[in-house]
Amino acid sequence: MDIQNTNKLNTDIRCFINTFFTHFFIEKNVNKVVSMVSDHICFFLSSEICSGHNKFNFKDMLSLEFKNSPATLSFDFTNYYEHKLSESNLFNVFCTIERYVSDDIQSDCKVSSYITITITNINGTYVISSLHISDMENRSVVNNYLGLSFAPNTTHHLNRKSSHELMKVLSGILPVGIIGVFLDDDLSLFVVNDKMLEIVDYTYQEYLEDTNGLFGSTIHPDDISVIETILQTLKHSNQYEAEYRIRKKDGSYIWIYDVGRKIITDDGREAIICGIIDITKRVELGNKLYNETLTDSLTNAYNRKGAKILLNQKLENIRSYTFLIMDIDHFKAVNDIYGHYVGDQILSFISKVLIRTFRESDIIIRLGGDEFAIFLESCSNRKIIEKKLENISEQYQNKVAECCPLSNSTLSFGGIISKTKYSFEELYSQADKILYEVKYNSKGSYKLKDI
Repeated sequence: MDIQNTNKLNTDIRCFINTFFTHFFIEKNVNKVVSMVSDHICFFLSSEICSGHNKFNFKDMLSLEFKNSPATLSFDFTNYYEHKLSESNLFNVFCTIERYVSDDIQSDCKVSSYITITITNINGTYVISSLHISDMENRSVVNNYLGLSFAPNTTHHLNRKSSHELMKVLSGILPVGIIGVFLDDDLSLFVVNDKMLEIVDYTYQEYLEDTNGLFGSTIHPDDISVIETILQTLKHSNQYEAEYRIRKKDGSYIWIYDVGRKIITDDGREAIICGIIDITKRVELGNKLYNETLTDSLTNAYNRKGAKILLNQKLENIRSYTFLIMDIDHFKAVNDIYGHYVGDQILSFISKVLIRTFRESDIIIRLGGDEFAIFLESCSNRKIIEKKLENISEQYQNKVAECCPLSNSTLSFGGIISKTKYSFEELYSQADKILYEVKYNSKGSYKLKDI
């Protein structure tokens, strides 16, 4: 069944992916493929047992792959789905890719794979930050164990000893963590490899003692819903993939990419075998890039885009609030007399004062130029607010006297106290009118109005 995206498809993303796989399957061009991935790409090719977490690993894998399989492949996408993470530069793409190869000996042979890709837009350029290719089971096989397919007329299953030996061999050569857990309430552990222990920085004995042999106890509380989704998926499918956080020995959490398959153990219990990659760097990079699009680099305050996102979220469930606009009076004189370096210092100083004065839950915004805004959540006490504004103005006057006294610069505030839900644009318009009255009648003061 084709999966359709509920959002409008981004033709740029579709073309980008098509170009990537043209270089990959048709041209077999290592340099072109590598040029389209990020420095910290996480990749996992389960059919080839290849994985890594940077561009150098990826390039080495490609060079070996193209050397061993030089044949040109045609390809086609089906079940294409893409999703843009809200207000960010990250895209997730899921699809099926069908590859075709023909030679003089056999007719066309089709190989189908599941593809999962994360794409990041960095300064207008798309790059792939994670790539997972997982081949579908070939219809000609009768059994599959840990990604190994057994052809007809061969052994249909592995006995206990053979399974154990095969697990030991694969665990030793796979550069990914492997963990096996029973599908009970606590995800009880039954196997773990050295790489997995290395990822979480435990010895085997330490891991057993600290977790009581329960993998579920290591999962971040906010990601329990991800595990619940996995368990729901396994009711109608034998495999899954997910990203979530697990706890390390030192108590910190790391992001992992988990691809797993459901199996039945010898005693008849359902379990899963998981391949796990540490993707913390990739997630942190994505978060960093996202946060940079929401903040002002000079002052570390939120920019207008960040303000719109956060305010619209907070106004959904808030009862009362105060929204202020602050303008630096005679700021042009600061730049003209003392230079833009001093002007930048003034902007940075006032931002630090605002952040220090108000609560962590409040939002400090640089609207542009010398104009700032402050959103105070669940705060409508006029006396407290006025006292804070007077304190901010006093600190600013001391700073001006110290570094730019000839500018005569002051601070003007205009704001509203309300319980009504407005959009960001409406809040700005209301507060800006009040600020205009202050600057016209008495610069260097403040005015608050209940609306």
